[in-house]
Amino acid sequence: MPEYNLKRAHLTFWGILLVAGFLFIEFQNDHLPVDFIDPKNSSLHYSLCVATVFATLACTFAALRLPALKYFRHRIRNSKTEKALRHYTTLCTLRALLLDTTFIIGTITYFGTSYAISAKYCLLISAIAIIFCLPGQKEFHKLHTA
Repeated sequence: MPEYNLKRAHLTFWGILLVAGFLFIEFQNDHLPVDFIDPKNSSLHYSLCVATVFATLACTFAALRLPALKYFRHRIRNSKTEKALRHYTTLCTLRALLLDTTFIIGTITYFGTSYAISAKYCLLISAIAIIFCLPGQKEFHKLHTA
């Protein structure tokens, strides 16, 4: 299997996720306010937690299934290597943006609602999904030659 230069895909992917990590660390170190959503409004807390769960499920599913879309498979498979690498980088960027959105929504809900358990699980799901969406040589080769 030939080696492809996926440096741009890796930099884009980690750069986008760095923003979400920075936000999480800022909340964790008390540089940003915690429990900023009205603690007396339990229906708002519940609604936010439910919205976070749905956003996590939808965005994570979309990020994991994005390479299976006919549009991306066709564009990567039917292009020369350099153009296919650009399309793959776009695919990885979209995946990172989806997971970043999920992570940010989960972080805001987790710290805004006094450490809601469901938001913590959504953050865990997002973190695990990030591992499966890392740009890789094998995935690109599979999409480019399949």
